[in-house]
Amino acid sequence: MRVNSMRTATASTPSPEHVDGRKPSCGRPLSAIAWWLGSALVLGGCGDNGEEPAAPEEEDGQVVCERDESKGPETAERLAEENATEGFLCPLQDSDWYTLTVERDAPVVQVTLEMANNRSPVQPTYAIWESEDGEATTAVAGPPPESIGARVEGTHLLAPGQYFVAVRDQGDDEQDMRNRYKLTVGTVADPDADEPNDDMDSASTLDSGDEALGYIANAGDEDWHRIEVPDGSVVRIRLQMPAGGVQPRVRLVSEDGSQIVEDLNPMGATVDSNLSIVRVLSAGGTYFVVVSDDDGEDGDTETPYELYVEVLRDLDENEPNDHPAEATALAGAVVNCGPQWSDWMTASGSIASPGDNDWFAVQFSGCLGGLIEAELLVGDGLGDRRAWELQTEVQATLTLVREHGGTTCNDDEDCTALNIPCEVDPESLVAWECEGFFNSCLSEGLCAGATVCLPNGLCGANQTQRNHTATAIPSDINGPPDPPNAAVISAPILADGTHYLRASDFQADGGNPEGLYTLRVRVRRDPDPGDATTPPNNLYTPLLRNESLPVRESAGRYDAMQALSGCGDTAWEGGAISYENDLDFYQYPHPCPGADCMLEFHYEVDPGPVEPAVFIFRGGGLFTSFPIEAGTSGSFGGVGAGADECFYAFNRDEAYTVLIRDVADDGRQWSPDQGYRFCLQKVTDTCEAPCMYYEGDGCGQPQ
Repeated sequence: MRVNSMRTATASTPSPEHVDGRKPSCGRPLSAIAWWLGSALVLGGCGDNGEEPAAPEEEDGQVVCERDESKGPETAERLAEENATEGFLCPLQDSDWYTLTVERDAPVVQVTLEMANNRSPVQPTYAIWESEDGEATTAVAGPPPESIGARVEGTHLLAPGQYFVAVRDQGDDEQDMRNRYKLTVGTVADPDADEPNDDMDSASTLDSGDEALGYIANAGDEDWHRIEVPDGSVVRIRLQMPAGGVQPRVRLVSEDGSQIVEDLNPMGATVDSNLSIVRVLSAGGTYFVVVSDDDGEDGDTETPYELYVEVLRDLDENEPNDHPAEATALAGAVVNCGPQWSDWMTASGSIASPGDNDWFAVQFSGCLGGLIEAELLVGDGLGDRRAWELQTEVQATLTLVREHGGTTCNDDEDCTALNIPCEVDPESLVAWECEGFFNSCLSEGLCAGATVCLPNGLCGANQTQRNHTATAIPSDINGPPDPPNAAVISAPILADGTHYLRASDFQADGGNPEGLYTLRVRVRRDPDPGDATTPPNNLYTPLLRNESLPVRESAGRYDAMQALSGCGDTAWEGGAISYENDLDFYQYPHPCPGADCMLEFHYEVDPGPVEPAVFIFRGGGLFTSFPIEAGTSGSFGGVGAGADECFYAFNRDEAYTVLIRDVADDGRQWSPDQGYRFCLQKVTDTCEAPCMYYEGDGCGQPQ
C-alpha cells in the first residue's frame, strides 16, 4: 500500500515561478496556470457559506492586507497542534510556510485547507516540500487538480523526516483582504498491517479462500496481493467496502504486469462497494490482485476493505478454446451429409466467467444445401431457485460463424467489416447484399464481420445468433424457468468447409463456474427440393423484420410453376419450412396474358409446429396474403357459391410471385419433417363472381 513518493516535481528554489493569468472566479474566464508541481490546474466555484465577510483593515482610507510573518522557508512557523492554523493570502503572490515533522509511527499526513468564506476570489492550495538543512528542496505532495476550490483535502504517505507546508493562491494572481484561510494538518499511523505491499516485489501472499483486511490510506496507495494459480483454474475475487473517502478499484494483473480485468465503484464516497471479478485464466502461474483508489488521488485511514480470493478448478475440460484457433473439434472428423440426420454431436463446457467464449468447430463435406441444428442448454438439472437465478446472470447464447472467402486477415481487428458492399433497404430495414452474413450493413457501406480471424487466414462472419431472454424471478417459484435457459439455431449450410459455433453469455457479464452447459449439434440434407437447387428458391435472412417481405427480382431465385386447368397428382408444388426464417419463393407467368381470368389456390399442410402464410406479389408489391392452419387442406379463390375471395390474374400484369413462410412475425417456427404442397388452378378465362369487371380497370373486388 505504501507509496514513497507522491505527486512530485523538483524546483531549483523554494519560491514558485509566478505566471500571469486569470483563474476561475465569479464571472471571470478560465486560464491554465503553472505552479510548483508542474500541473495545469483550472478549477473553481462560487458560493456562500452564510458568513458575513470581516471588515477589511484600512490605512489612510485605503484597504490594506493583514500580513503574515511567514515569507518563505526561512521564516516558516510551527503548525498549531490541536486547532486549525489561520492566515491570510494577501497581498498578491503571498505564500505562507509552516514546518512539519513526520514520525516513523505516524507516516500518513492528512491536510485540510479552506477559506472562511467560499465566495473568496482566492483558490487556496498547498504543497508539501522536503526540508534539507532548513531549505525546501523538492515538492513531494499536494492536492489533486480536481480538488482545487474553496475546500482542499489530501492524504499523503511520507517518509519520516522534516518537511515544509506552503499555502498560496493557485495562480498567485488573487488575494483576499477580508477572509482568513484555515489549515489543519495531522499525522496518523498507517492502519494497514500488511504494509509495505506497494508493488509485485513487496506483495503479500493470499491462498485460495483467504480474506484480507486492508486500507487505501493515502493518495496513490496500492495494495498488491500475490496468488498462485494452477493450470485450468477460475479465479473469483470479491471486495467489499463501506462508503467512505475512496472510490475502490480492484484489478487482476499477470506476472508481466498486464491487466487482465478490473472492477471499480466510482460512487464509493456515497454508495457501499461490492466489487466482483470472476475470470477463467488461460494458463496457470503467479497473478496479482491490486486494490487502490480509482484514480489514485484519495485515501481513507478510517474505512477498511475486505478482500476475498478463491481459486476454483475449471470444470470445462475444453479450455483453452477462447478463439477459433483453439476451437474444440466436434465429431473429431469431417461430417458427410447423408440422406437423414447425422447423429447428435455432443459437448459440454462452462461459461465460467464474464467474457468467457467457448469455440467449437465442425467441418462439412457434401453438405451444401443442407441444414445445421444446434442447441446450447445452460443450467440443466439445477434446483428451481438456482435455475431462476442463473437465467438472470447467464443467458445462453449460440452464434454460428462461417468464413468469408473474399476477406483475408492477419488479426481479429481486420475482420470488423467484410469486403461486401451493401445498402439497407428502407422498407424492410434489411441489407440484402449481406444475406447469409447476418444481414448487417455498417455505416461505411460494408457488411459487418464477426471481428475474428479464422485459422485459415479468412475473416469470420456471423451467419446467425440466438440467445435466451431472461425473465424476472417470481416471488413464488413453483417450477423451473419457462422457457429453459437455451439457445437454438436452425440454419442452412451455405458452403462446405469448417463452421464454428461460439457458446457464451449474451451480454458477456455473467458466469457460472460451478455448472456445465450441454451443446448438441446435428446436420442433414434439406428435404425441401427448392432449397437444395442452385441457386435455391429461398432467401436466407436471419434478421427478418417484417411479414410482407419485398420480392427480390432476381432470375433463378424462384421455382417455376404454372396455373393449370386441373390439380392432378403431378400438378402440385411443395416443400417445407425446414429452418428458422425459411422463405420459399415460387413464380408463375400470367395464366391469361392480356386478359383477366379467375384462379383457385389449393393447398395441403402436414401437422406440425409451422402455420404457413402465403404472400402473393405482383410487380414487387403485395397483392394478397392469407394464413393456413397446420394439418389442414383447402383452397383460396375460385368461382361460384363456394368462392370466398376475388382471386384473379389482372390483364396488365406479367408475372406473379408466391412466398410461403411461417406465419409468426419472427419466423421462429420450422420443421424439416412438416411438408406443404399447393396447386394453382385456372378455373375461367373471364372475370366471374365473386369478382366483377370494371371497364378499363379489369377484374376486381365488388365495391
